[in-house]
Amino acid sequence: MVALFVVLTLLFTYPISSAPNRYLNELADVRLNTWMLAWNAHAFITDPLHIFDTNIFFPNKGTLAYSEAFLAPALFVAPLNWAGYPVLAYNVVLLTSFLLSGVGATLWVRHLTGSLAGGIVAGLIWAFAPGKFDQLPHLHMMAGQWIPFALLFCSRYVESGRGRYLYATVAFASLQFAFSMHYGVFLLPILALYGTALLLLLPAAGARASLPKLARDVGMAGAVFAVLVVPVALPYTGVDYDVELQRDYGEMLRYSARPKSFLSGSPYNRAPHVRWLHNRYHWVEANYFPGVLPFVLAAVALFWLLPGALRAARAAGSARVTESDRAPPLATPRRWVRAGGVTLAAAAFILHVGGFVAAQQHDAAWAGPLMELCRAIHPALWTAVGATIALLAMSPVTLHKMPRWRVYLIVIGYLTLITYLLAYGPEVRGFGALLGRGPYWLLYRFFLPFQGIRAAGRIGLLWILFVAALAGFTVARLERRAVQGGTGQDQAMRRRAWRVAVVVLVAVLVWEFRVWPLPHEEADPAADPADTWLAQQSGSFSVVHAPIETGPAAWRETRYMLGSTVHWKWLVNGYSGFFPEDYQNLADTALLSPAFFKTLRSDFPVRYLLVHWERLANEAQKARLQRLLSPNDDAKWIAQHGLTYVFELTRDRGMGSYVRRRYTSEQLRNKDGIQFQVRGTQMATSENTIALAGWGDKMEVFEVSEAWLGKRVEMPEGFVDRLAGRPGLFEIRVLALVPLGGTGALIAAGFTADVHGDDAGVGFEATWLYETDGAGFQVHLLERYGTRIRTTREFPPTNEGALELRDYIAALPDGEIVAVTVSLGEWRPLEPAMVAGLLMLGADPPQGEVLRLVVVGRKGAAPGEALQDEHHTWASIDIEVASPTVQLIGIGLY
Repeated sequence: MVALFVVLTLLFTYPISSAPNRYLNELADVRLNTWMLAWNAHAFITDPLHIFDTNIFFPNKGTLAYSEAFLAPALFVAPLNWAGYPVLAYNVVLLTSFLLSGVGATLWVRHLTGSLAGGIVAGLIWAFAPGKFDQLPHLHMMAGQWIPFALLFCSRYVESGRGRYLYATVAFASLQFAFSMHYGVFLLPILALYGTALLLLLPAAGARASLPKLARDVGMAGAVFAVLVVPVALPYTGVDYDVELQRDYGEMLRYSARPKSFLSGSPYNRAPHVRWLHNRYHWVEANYFPGVLPFVLAAVALFWLLPGALRAARAAGSARVTESDRAPPLATPRRWVRAGGVTLAAAAFILHVGGFVAAQQHDAAWAGPLMELCRAIHPALWTAVGATIALLAMSPVTLHKMPRWRVYLIVIGYLTLITYLLAYGPEVRGFGALLGRGPYWLLYRFFLPFQGIRAAGRIGLLWILFVAALAGFTVARLERRAVQGGTGQDQAMRRRAWRVAVVVLVAVLVWEFRVWPLPHEEADPAADPADTWLAQQSGSFSVVHAPIETGPAAWRETRYMLGSTVHWKWLVNGYSGFFPEDYQNLADTALLSPAFFKTLRSDFPVRYLLVHWERLANEAQKARLQRLLSPNDDAKWIAQHGLTYVFELTRDRGMGSYVRRRYTSEQLRNKDGIQFQVRGTQMATSENTIALAGWGDKMEVFEVSEAWLGKRVEMPEGFVDRLAGRPGLFEIRVLALVPLGGTGALIAAGFTADVHGDDAGVGFEATWLYETDGAGFQVHLLERYGTRIRTTREFPPTNEGALELRDYIAALPDGEIVAVTVSLGEWRPLEPAMVAGLLMLGADPPQGEVLRLVVVGRKGAAPGEALQDEHHTWASIDIEVASPTVQLIGIGLY
C-alpha cells in the first residue's frame, strides 16, 4: 500500500518529482512557502527565540505570524535547508504530504470498514482529488496528512478507552496544527463532533466504561494540546494588535463556496470532463470537486448503505424497548427529540436547496418570497442544528449487536453534511443571491481563530475527505458481496476477480484525477548575482528592492524573498497574508520619486537600494533610474550586477537637485535669513506663475520670469529658539496658478519646502503630495490640502476621458478641493487625444516628453482665496522635480 502511494505521488507531481532540487510549481505562494521553510531552519540555529521576527517587512517584528508559521515542516526538512537546498526542502514537504495523506486515509477507512480496498480508494481520493489540486500552490492546504491519523486514533480511543490512543489523537492534532494552522483550526470542531458522536453511539464504547476516567483523560489531553499549540499561537495574538489579523468580512464571503464549487476541480486536471467542469463552474479559491467516480461511490453509500444503517439503529432502539416490561428511562423523550431533529434538518435542507432553485428562477413570482424566507430563517444553519440534534438523540446501542461500521457510516454521513454546509462560509450565497447564514457563522462569531481565516470555504476540503470515506464504505460493501458465497476454487476465483476489479477501479480514478505534467518553473535562489554580492558584504543591514509590487502583483515580491535565502540580510520588501502600514505607505509612493526617498529616510533604516531594470513598469520609472545614475543626493550608484543596479543610501543629505539641506541651530543663529532661488520654465508666464515665501500667514508674493530669481526672507525675531521640534514654522511655496479650463476651478499647483528640526539639526525638505505611475486622468476629492483622499474617479487617457473629467469637475459644488492627476505613462510622443485633454486643463504639454503632474485647487475659488488655507502643505507637482512653470533651484543662508 505504501509503495502504491509512493508511485502515485511521483506520478501526480511529475515533472517536479523528477528534479525536486530545481523545479517549483509556478505560482507565487510556492516561493513564499519555500522562503518560510528556509527562514525557520535558519532561525533554529541562529536565534530561535526570535524566529517570528523574520527578515521581511523590516523593521517590523513578528512578521512570520502574518501567515502560516510552518514550524513543524521546517524542522522536518531543516537539514536540507542547512545544506543549502531550499527548493528541495519545499518539494520534500509537498511530496510527503501526498504520500502521508494517502496512507493516513487508507488506514483510517480500513479501520472503519475492515476493507483495505476501501481504504486505498479513500486514500487515493483524499490525496489526489481534483479539488485538492486547486490548492496546489498553498502548501498549508496540501498538508492535511495528519487529519486521518487523528481521526483514526480518536476511533481507537473511543472503542478501547485506552489513554495512549487519546494522547496519539492529541499528538496528531497538534502536529496538524503545526503543519497547517488552517487545517488545525478546521479540525478542532470536526474532531469534537466526531469523538462525541462515537462516544454516544458506538456499541460497547470502551471510553464510556468510566465517566470519571473519560473526564480525566479528556482534561489531560486538552492540557497536553494547549502546551503543544499555545507557543505557536501566542505570537499571532501579539501581532494581532499591530496589523489586526482579523480578516475583512467581505473578503471572507468572497472566498466561500457556492453551489458550483462542488462541481469544479483544478485547472491542472487533464481529464476532459473535469477540465470542462472547472472551466464552466470554477469559483475563487473554493473548488471542491472530488471526481465523478467518487461522487457515484459516495452517493451509493448515502442512498443505499446509510438508510440501511439508520433502519438498523432504529430497530436496535426498538428492540431494547421490547426486551423488558417497561421502556428504559428517557426512551420516549429521546425518540421525540430525534424525530424533531430529523424533521427540522429535512425541512431546512429542502428549503436550503429550494433557495438555490429560487435564485436561479428569480424572475418567477414565487422566487422572491422564498428567498426572503431563506434570508429570514437561515435554512443551512438550521439543517446543521437539526442534524446534530437527531444524531445526539439517537438511542444508545450499547447493548446490541449492531455492527460498528454502521455507526461509523452514520457519523461519516453526518459530517459529510456538516462540512458541506460549513464550506459556504458565514453567509450562504449562490446564483447571485444571499440565502441566510450558515453554521460557519457560529464558528466565526464565537471561535476567535476563525476570524483570521480569509478563505472560509477551504473547510470544504474536509468535505472531500468525508466523501472519500463514504466511497470507501461503498467499496467495502461491494467487496463483501463479491467475495461472499461459494467454497474452495469458486471463492478463490471470486477473490481474484475482485482484485482485478480493484485494480480497474484504481486505474479509473488515476485516469480521472490525472494532472501531470504539472506547471513548473526552474527556481534558483542565487539567480540574481546581486544577492550573492549582498552575501559577501559583512555586517547586518537592511536593503530594499525596486520596484515594490503592490495590489494584484504583490506576489512578485517573493522573488526577492527567495533570493534573500542566499544572504539573510534584512528586507524592507515582503509578501504575506497581511502587510504592515509603513510598508503600504512606501509602496503607495511613486517609485524612485522624491516621496519614495523621503519615506525611506524617515521610516526605514536602509543601506542599499537594488533597482531591477527589467522589472521597471514604464518610461517614467526608467527615467528616474537614469537620474539616480547621475550625481544626486538621493542615492549613490556603487555597483551593477547584470540588470540590477545597487545604490547606497545616506540618512542625511546635502544641497542638490532636490533642494534639501540640513543646518544646525548654531548655523542658523549666525545668519540673518534664508535665500532661495527659482527659475521659470519655457511654459512660465507672468500671468500664471507666482511664488510665495514667509512664515505662517505672512507670505510674500512675487512673480517669476524665465530668468533665475533669488529671494531673501529675513528670519523673524526668536525664530531659531522656537524652531526646535516644531516643523512647519517656515515654508517656501512655489506655485503655479492654472485655471482648469471651462470648469470654474482654479488650480494651485507646485511644491513646498518645509523646515523641520530633530536631533540632527534643521532641514528643508520638499513635500510631494500625489504621484501616479498609471496612464490616464484621476480626480481625487480631498478633505483639505495635504490630507486623506475621500474619493477617486479615474478617466481613460483619451479625448473622451478628458471631456468626462471636465464634466465631472464642472458638476461639483463650489468649495470642493480637487486634485487632478495627469499621467502619460510610456506614450512618446504624446497622442493627440492626450494633448487635447491637457489643453483643457490649462497645461501646455511638451511634445515627445514624459509628463507626470498633479494639480490641486478649490473649485470656484478666486486667485486670492486659492492661496489662503490653514494647512501649511499645499499641493505638489513633479516632472522630475520641476513643475510645469517653476523650478526650485537652491536654498541657502545669508
